[in-house]
Amino acid sequence: MNPHNKNPNNTKYTGLIFQSPSSKSKISKKLYEFAKNISGGYILDLFHYFIDKNKNGKDIKIYLDESFEENKIALNILSMHNNLEKNSFQKSNILSLIADSESRDGLKKMGFKISNSQYTLAKIKAQNKIFSVTKKIAGIEGKSDADDPKTKSLILKYLYLNSRNSRYQCYIKNNNKRTQTPVRFLDKSKNDIYLDIISNNPNLHISLDSFYKMIPNNFKKGKKKTDMCPVCHKEKINEKKLHMSEQYRLSSYYYIQSLKIEVDFYKKHYNSYILQKNSFENYKKV
Repeated sequence: MNPHNKNPNNTKYTGLIFQSPSSKSKISKKLYEFAKNISGGYILDLFHYFIDKNKNGKDIKIYLDESFEENKIALNILSMHNNLEKNSFQKSNILSLIADSESRDGLKKMGFKISNSQYTLAKIKAQNKIFSVTKKIAGIEGKSDADDPKTKSLILKYLYLNSRNSRYQCYIKNNNKRTQTPVRFLDKSKNDIYLDIISNNPNLHISLDSFYKMIPNNFKKGKKKTDMCPVCHKEKINEKKLHMSEQYRLSSYYYIQSLKIEVDFYKKHYNSYILQKNSFENYKKV
């Protein structure tokens, strides 16, 4: 049982976890003074009784004991991980014990010295229940399929299905020639796309680093809301114009009708994108 109170009475108090450090300090001081007052100065006796004998106190003790054990296990894993040689493949095996329950940034804050590829590999092992000190993942840590044309074709397929066209152009090299190509902005991170590929193709032999190198330069991470295809970008503007025009009757009948046509076109455009994506997802499950 987690003893944290989630404000069941809908009061203004938002919970200690959301308070500022100074507020936490003031609340703690008030608790100490109150405990000192009602115990006649015997605070430790009061807390010992509360933890060992009182029902509510026992619930808190169970929670604290569980947290202590979890932290102790995590520290043991940290010690084992950091004592291994820098490039040992066993690092990802050890990290897999905790990678599925902690973010990469969270693990780094705990003291784990990990790279992006090591965390991704550990995550894959955890998701596939591969918990072994000596075992490597066939398909990731074995012979590489990066030079296989089928692998390149598969990666391109996933990149296209998880990206959208944009209004920008860039030059990429193809057979020693620079070709102007439309920029496509990714809907999800490269790391997540890699995880999808490996999860759906367990016999594929390719590392995260090799995957990154095989991504064409025209596939980029969108940095702004306008980093999307012209239809998707224009739709947001048209919907707002249509709403304002209909609500305040600021535009002519023909202008409003043209806006409705543009918005309707976008909805069909977006539905086609979703249909294509869902069809491919269903195809992968067959």
